[in-house]
Amino acid sequence: MAARYDAALIDEFQDTDPIQWRILRQAFGAGAHRLVMVGDPKQAIYRFRGGDLATYLAARGEAGALYELKENRRSTAALIEGLNRLMAPKMVRSDLKVPAVLARADRSGPPGPAIELLWLGPKAEEPEGNGPEGQKAEGQKAEGQKPEGKEPSRTEWEGRLPGLIAAATADLLDRRPLLCQGGQTRPLGPEDLCLLVSRHRQAEALREALQRLGIASRLVSQADVFATAGATLLQRFLDALADPADPNGLRLLAASPLMGWSARTVQTADPGRWSALAGRLQALAAGLERRGVLGVLADLLGSDNLARLSGGGGRSLADLEQVAGLVERQRHAEGLGPAALADWLRQLRHSEDRPLPDDHQANSDRIDGAVAVVTIHRSKGLQFPVVICPYLWQAPGATRGGSAPLGCRWLPPNAAQPHLDLHLDPHWGVGYDARTQERAAEQAEAERLAYVAMTRAEHLLVLAWGPVAQQGASPLMPWLFPELPLAAPDLDPLEGVSAQEWRERLELQLAQRALPVRLIDPPTAPSEAPAFEAGEEVPLALGPVPLRPFDRRWGRASYTAWTHGAPEPGRPALAAGVALPPQSLDEGRDTLDPSAELEETQSGGVPPAAGPPPGPQWPENGPLADFPRGAAAGDCLHRILEGLDYSIPWQVDGVGEQVLAELRRAGLASQPLEPLLAGLEQVRLTPFGGPLGGLRLADLGAGQWLNEMNFDLTLGSVRAEALAAAFADHPGGPFGADYANRVAQLPIASRGFLTGSIDLLFQAPDSAGRGRWWVLDWKSNWLGRRDSTGRPVACGPSHYDRGAMATLMAANHYPLQAHLYLVALHRYLGWRCPDYQPERDLGGYAYVFLRGAPGPLAPQDWVAGVPGMVVECPPLTRLLALDEALAAPERKP
Repeated sequence: MAARYDAALIDEFQDTDPIQWRILRQAFGAGAHRLVMVGDPKQAIYRFRGGDLATYLAARGEAGALYELKENRRSTAALIEGLNRLMAPKMVRSDLKVPAVLARADRSGPPGPAIELLWLGPKAEEPEGNGPEGQKAEGQKAEGQKPEGKEPSRTEWEGRLPGLIAAATADLLDRRPLLCQGGQTRPLGPEDLCLLVSRHRQAEALREALQRLGIASRLVSQADVFATAGATLLQRFLDALADPADPNGLRLLAASPLMGWSARTVQTADPGRWSALAGRLQALAAGLERRGVLGVLADLLGSDNLARLSGGGGRSLADLEQVAGLVERQRHAEGLGPAALADWLRQLRHSEDRPLPDDHQANSDRIDGAVAVVTIHRSKGLQFPVVICPYLWQAPGATRGGSAPLGCRWLPPNAAQPHLDLHLDPHWGVGYDARTQERAAEQAEAERLAYVAMTRAEHLLVLAWGPVAQQGASPLMPWLFPELPLAAPDLDPLEGVSAQEWRERLELQLAQRALPVRLIDPPTAPSEAPAFEAGEEVPLALGPVPLRPFDRRWGRASYTAWTHGAPEPGRPALAAGVALPPQSLDEGRDTLDPSAELEETQSGGVPPAAGPPPGPQWPENGPLADFPRGAAAGDCLHRILEGLDYSIPWQVDGVGEQVLAELRRAGLASQPLEPLLAGLEQVRLTPFGGPLGGLRLADLGAGQWLNEMNFDLTLGSVRAEALAAAFADHPGGPFGADYANRVAQLPIASRGFLTGSIDLLFQAPDSAGRGRWWVLDWKSNWLGRRDSTGRPVACGPSHYDRGAMATLMAANHYPLQAHLYLVALHRYLGWRCPDYQPERDLGGYAYVFLRGAPGPLAPQDWVAGVPGMVVECPPLTRLLALDEALAAPERKP
C-alpha cells in the first residue's frame, strides 16, 4: 500500500484498534506520504469490537498538525447552547474536553429550553416515596412505593419506565410543537421522534408500551424477519404440514397463536379432534402447490385467529406474512415440498452471522409515520428532530458486588500497553485491580455513548434522571452534579441521600449554572389507548349488485384442471375427485396409488390391452419397490432425472453426491442410495420397445434431448366434446373410440391459455433413419401387490404389464395429457424449424413407469412389449384435429 498510494484518509479514526494503527503507521506514517485522520474521541463507542481510545490519543500525539471542527450543522441554536453549557465540565470519566461548538444549522424549534429532563422520583408536592405515576387515590398505596429513605431499584424502574416514556411521548404529540427548517414551519409528527436505548430488550419494552397507547413505532435496525415470532409461528405450521401424523408437531401448532388452543384444550382434546386437525393439515398439504404457502395459511387461520394476530398493531401478522412470502418464493423457485420448506426455514432461523439482504429485514419495522426506536450504537450518523433518551440514568456494567468478565484488559503500573489477564477471583490482588480498571473503562465508554445519544437531536432533547439505587455511576451524574467528586466504581454516591434532597440539589444546579434545561414530571401513564368517540350512526346500504355471473371460462387452464375438476364414472375410487396440485400431473408427479382398485376397474371402461405372449418371467420386486410414494418422492425423482446425463452410468462414485443432494432437499436423506441408483440405472438401460424398438435413454447423445420444456398454448373456445371427437373420428392404437367416451365426460369449457411442462423431449430415428421428435413423461405410480390388510408387499416389473398400465393410463387421462403434449410439440416445431413437416418430423410419446423398468433386455424379450414402458405413435390426423379443436373460435350463442 505504501508503494501504491501517496495519501490516505481514515474516517472514524476514534474506532481504530492498536493493530490497525500499527499497520497504518507502517504504511503511511513516514516518508513522503500524507496520512489524514478524522475522528472524534468523544464518539469512541466500539470498545467491544477492539476500538481503543488510547490508540486515538497516541496517534493524535504523533500528528504534525491538528484541526478542530467546531461548527454544528445539525441542531438548533437553542439546543447547541444547552449542550455546550451542560457538558462544559468535560467528560470526566474519559478525561476528554468538550469544546463549545457553533450552531450553523438553518433550524429553529419551539420556544423555551431545548433540553427537558424527566424527573424519576416523587413530585415536588408529593410526600417522598410516592411513585412517579402521580398521587394515587386516597387510601390507595402508590404502585412501587418504597419505605421512606429507600429508593426504587434499577429493575423496578425499568419495569415502570416504558409506560412513563410512552405517556410522555403521547403528551409531546398532543402538544404538537412547531418545527422550522429552511423557512418552512410544520407541526411535530410521530416520525420526528426517536427513542434511544442501550439494549434490544429495552426497545421491545418501549414499543409494547407505545403500542398500548395506539402509537405506531418502528425499529431502526437490521431486524431479521427470520428472528421474529412470526417466523417461529410459520415454522410450527410447516412442521405440522410436513408430518401431520406427528403428535408433538400437532400440539405445538395447536398451542401457538395460529390455532389459539388453551392449555386445557390441548390437554383434554380427544383423539377425534386431533385426527380432524391432522386430516385438515393433510388436505392443506395437498393444496400447497396450487394455493401457495399464503393460501393454505389463510385457510388454517380463519377470521378469528386472523383478528387475534392483527391485534397490537399487527406486527406478528406482518412478520408472519413476510416470512410466508419469502418461503413461497423459495418453494416456487426450487419446487420444494412441505418437509423441505420446513428444513429451509429452520436453517435460516438458526443460522448465525449470515448476510441480511434487504428483503429479509422486517417490513413491520419500516412503518411510515411512526416513532423510531434505535439503539445508540445504531444511531451514530443519524439525526432526528426530537430525541428521547430514557435510560441514561443507568450505570453501566454489573451492579455493586458483581464480577467483571473472566478475561480483563489489565494495564499494570508503568506498562506501555494493556494485556489480557485471567483471574478467577475479582475481589483481591491483581484480579481486583483488573476488575476495577474494567469497570472504569465501561463507565468511561458509557459516558461517550451518552454524548453520541444526546448529539443526535436537531430541535429537542429529552433526558431522564432520578435517584435510583446503585446508579451513581450514571453518565449524567458528572454533567448534572460537577461539584461531586468522582466516586470509585464500587461506591454509590446516591446512597443515604433522600430523593427530595436530590431534587433540591438538581434544581439548585440548574439555577446556579443557568442551564437552559426544563425539569418536568412525567405525565400519568394511561392504561390503554384512548377510545374513539362514537360518531353518528349511518345505516348500512347495499351497493350495486352484478346482474350477470362472471365468465370463469377465460384464463389459464391445464391438463390437471381439466381432468380433476369433477369425479368421473368408471375412474378408480381413490382417484375420483381428488384435489391435486396444479402441476402434479402436468409434470408427472402423481400422488395417486390406484393399485388397490385396478382389479375392480378391469371390467369397465377401456378394456386392457392383450398381455404379452409367454416370455420371460419378470421380477416381482424391483430396486425402487421400497422407495417412498407420494408427491414429494415423485418430485424428487423428477429432479434427479432432470439433472443427470443419460450417456454415462449412474453409479455412486459418479452421480452419488448429486442424487444425495436432491434426497436431502426433499427430506429423504435417510433413503439408501444404492437401490435408488440401481433402479434408475435400470431405467436408463431399459429399451423403450414398440415403435422405438431397442432405443434406450443411454443411447441418446448430446443435443438430442431437452429437459422440462414449459409451454403456454393459446386456446380458442375448447369443449370436451370437440376433444373427444378427435379420438372418436380418428381411431388407432389402444386409446380410440372407447377412450373418447371418457374424454367427453370431462368438465372442459375453457378459453385463454393451456399451460404445462413436458418432462423430456428427445429425437429418435425412425425405420428410415430420419430423426423424429418424441415427448417423454416420467411416472412414479406404485402398481405393486398388497396383502389382505392392504399393506404393500411387492412392486416390480411383473406388475407393470400392458394391461395394468393401459388401465392406469385411461383412468388418469394420461392419453389426453400425452396428446396435449404432442400438440404443444407440434406447434413448437412449427415455430422453430423452417422446414418442419409433421408427417416426417413428429414422433409420438413414451410414458416411463420408473418402478416397473426391468433393465437390459434381449431383442426377443422386448418385441412384444416392455414392462414399465408405454410407447405410441398416435395418428397424425388425430393430433391435427386436436390442434384445430384447441384453436376453435368462440361460437356465438
